[in-house]
Amino acid sequence: MNERSISESNIELLFFVFGISRLVSLLASNFLMKKFLTSILLVIISISAGMLMLYYSHSVLEFSVAVLILGFGFSVYFPLTFEIIMRKTKENVGALIGAYEATFGMGWAFGPLIIGVIANSFGSSIPYLILSVVGLFVLGFVFLKRKQVMLV
Repeated sequence: MNERSISESNIELLFFVFGISRLVSLLASNFLMKKFLTSILLVIISISAGMLMLYYSHSVLEFSVAVLILGFGFSVYFPLTFEIIMRKTKENVGALIGAYEATFGMGWAFGPLIIGVIANSFGSSIPYLILSVVGLFVLGFVFLKRKQVMLV
């Protein structure tokens, strides 16, 4: 954002927009749980589309729209994936929750390192494009495995 002349105060405003988007999206999470497969596909599409929009964004308004979309996707993604795990779990709930959180923790730990190397090597906007494409692969995988996801 800094490379695209977005000021520090506008970056702070974007974090505020992201937070508001997450709060509003959480209000819809109960409704979204009723349409589980549709919701998970919508969430993956929103994250992938948000990343693609960040790749192409050059103004505060464009970044704001992308952040609104990402706020929805990220706030609903975690409850949905947690629900997948909890539906399958009858025993050792604590161990499974720990493994789930450890997986996300590794992503939060190693993701910035890997993305930082990619950004330094190929440009700071390339990670958004890569994450958008990865999201499309995940979308395809979930769509192909939709019967298994619905049985969860």
